[in-house]
Amino acid sequence: MMRLMRYFILTAAALALPAMAQEASPVTQWISSHAIRLATPVAGHGFDDMQPLRKVIGDARIVELGEATHGTREFFQLKHRMLEFLATQMGFSIFSIEANMPEAYKLNDYVLRGEGDPAKLLKGMYFWTWDTEEVLDMIKWMRAFNESGKGKVEFTGFDMQTPNVAWQTASDFGAKYDPEYHLESAIAQAKKAGPRSTFGVATGTFPVSEAAGKKIRFSGYIKTSNVMEGYAGLWWRVDGPNRTVLAFDNMQNRGVIRSTDWKEYSIELPVAANATNINFGALFPGTGTAWLCCWACSAAGR
Repeated sequence: MMRLMRYFILTAAALALPAMAQEASPVTQWISSHAIRLATPVAGHGFDDMQPLRKVIGDARIVELGEATHGTREFFQLKHRMLEFLATQMGFSIFSIEANMPEAYKLNDYVLRGEGDPAKLLKGMYFWTWDTEEVLDMIKWMRAFNESGKGKVEFTGFDMQTPNVAWQTASDFGAKYDPEYHLESAIAQAKKAGPRSTFGVATGTFPVSEAAGKKIRFSGYIKTSNVMEGYAGLWWRVDGPNRTVLAFDNMQNRGVIRSTDWKEYSIELPVAANATNINFGALFPGTGTAWLCCWACSAAGR
């Protein structure tokens, strides 16, 4: 019977919690009673303190990791240690990250066969959040683990954000297996088609106490130039318990397009009394240029 391959995906983790205050909240008490205290986030210190994770993980094929803040050293050190534990102790074999798939596969060539410079390949994945000494140390450990013969682990990406390497990969494949398809010509035409749609967003947090149980009006001015794809707009989101979305508007069906002069726009939404979080801002998922000035927010009783 073939054993199913296990996967290790980068997406939620926790470090040891500090001692509770004398009168801790129920939430803090629950976390303290269920958290697994780790002696260190740094790899290479054995697995005695990580053994309780075996019961938590059980026969799961996916373990999700992430971070409360991007680029924080300890979070990325902990990912390394978690990977070390999962690969050597529980048979996990793939580490997958939210990064461009073809660029990540080039880095995987180093992890599997030692091809290329890992530092340059890591930088070639574009995001500063991955281009750190901590992630590089983890990648080097993956290569050493594969060389040791004790197991096999791979590095992959599951996103597609830029076509730079993908274009070349598709071109090479077409030239090898279907040269008459003229894939090179199709790619060249796509590159000449103009700028690809981009995504820009500005985010703020609104005090829940000021808006809970009321109706809000969020206003701003928007000016656009040659927005032929996508749109520019304002957005507002109200979350409830367990991050349930209670109200949301991002002007998707009435966003500002083409070329326009400064004009006022607004969003009106009810804010439930049990709201726990409010985020708002401006966004521009499109081509061309947009100027956005969010200038006023008011809340009134129902």
